[in-house]
Amino acid sequence: MIAAVSAVLHEHIFLTSDDLEDVEPGTINAALEQSHGGVHSTLVIFNGTYLGVRTNTSGATREYWLNLAFLDPQPVREVSRPWPAIAGVTAALAACVLVAYFGAAAPRLAWPAAVVAMALAAVLLTLVRSLYRSSLTLVYCTRHGRMPVLQVFRHKPDRPRLKEFIAGMAQAVEEALAERPASRSQYLRDEMREHRRLLAQGVLTAQQFEVAKTLILRQHG
Repeated sequence: MIAAVSAVLHEHIFLTSDDLEDVEPGTINAALEQSHGGVHSTLVIFNGTYLGVRTNTSGATREYWLNLAFLDPQPVREVSRPWPAIAGVTAALAACVLVAYFGAAAPRLAWPAAVVAMALAAVLLTLVRSLYRSSLTLVYCTRHGRMPVLQVFRHKPDRPRLKEFIAGMAQAVEEALAERPASRSQYLRDEMREHRRLLAQGVLTAQQFEVAKTLILRQHG
């Protein structure tokens, strides 16, 4: 009962403040542009501790920013493989194996060994290329609310620039954390407020906000 009352009090403290943080971009520290699946995104680290995100999809532009003090610097890795292409290649590989098998059973129907070997090599090469081109997405979530707020794609536009930007973002997260109050309860209060702001900006849905609120309140236990 006491825990339930405590949670309600915390919720009241967190949600009655209308003082949502707002910032103006000043110094640009790093930027990265990515294009993937018809979506063009621009990521900008500014003022040392903030990240601006701008995405353009079929002419529709969306903009928002994140306070990096509330971002988990360790992303979740999601792999999306081109399953139709892989299925087609696998079927072709199976066909080559069947041709080789029945060719051994019925020599008059057999293909030349060199042709079978070349076909197998081509199919295997295509399969390897399909697997290599699997789309790896790095999904960044809020620290305690665990809501996905940023996606970064592998090797876009190239590995060195992506690696440099991710390192810069990790450093900005550390600097942003260093600027926050030492009090854990104050930090969680501010993180709740950050989720409210993201909800107001349309970055989070109402359902996502409710889940994040529950997870953050749980940290007070």
